[in-house]
Amino acid sequence: MPRRTKFVFGSLPFTSIKAVEMHARDVRARYPRGATIGAPQDVGFLADLFACNVEAEQKRGLGIKRFYWSKSPDHPTDCFWVERVEGPPTDFGVAASIRRIGALNRTSLRAAVQAEINAYRAARLLDTSTHFVSDYSGRTYPVGEAEVDHVPAFEEIVRRFCGERGIEVETMLLTRAMDGQSKPAWRSEAMIEDFRAYHRGFALRLVSSRENQSDIKRIE
Repeated sequence: MPRRTKFVFGSLPFTSIKAVEMHARDVRARYPRGATIGAPQDVGFLADLFACNVEAEQKRGLGIKRFYWSKSPDHPTDCFWVERVEGPPTDFGVAASIRRIGALNRTSLRAAVQAEINAYRAARLLDTSTHFVSDYSGRTYPVGEAEVDHVPAFEEIVRRFCGERGIEVETMLLTRAMDGQSKPAWRSEAMIEDFRAYHRGFALRLVSSRENQSDIKRIE
């Protein structure tokens, strides 16, 4: 029985972290040290891998000119590098990128429903400019402390959604890097529309920032 796909980078499926690392070595073997990695499939693989890096936003800067491989700056190994539109080149590691997929997916899913969250907050604060009453405690707080909380927590909503649909949120990257775009694109527009509809089935509430970041988490 064939092993189940756990990762997809570019157009390529992989069944394990080891398989991704082996493919990365194969990519390096196809190009001389310092040479531009140019094959579309290789660029797609590296673009998606790079997008998962914990420092991707900072490392990307104003944009990417090319990928290549060379010596690691602080280890006796080889790694991939990014030549940026502006600023010095920067390196990124395969293992560190893979292990951030779950966090990246949750951030992307939240961004997909952020407009609805913002609209809810605006509607709740429409008739006040100074203070609001927390849905959690009934206490009054300044408007500047207002935050929107999910019931249950957003992480639980994501867990349920992905579990019911067989989506491995920790290993299956839901977005792909796109040329000429600073924001990634969804691999499946149908899936994200499904998630937006699913998200609307749960309650939102207006709470204070302290409650949202501390009090509620201690109880729930």
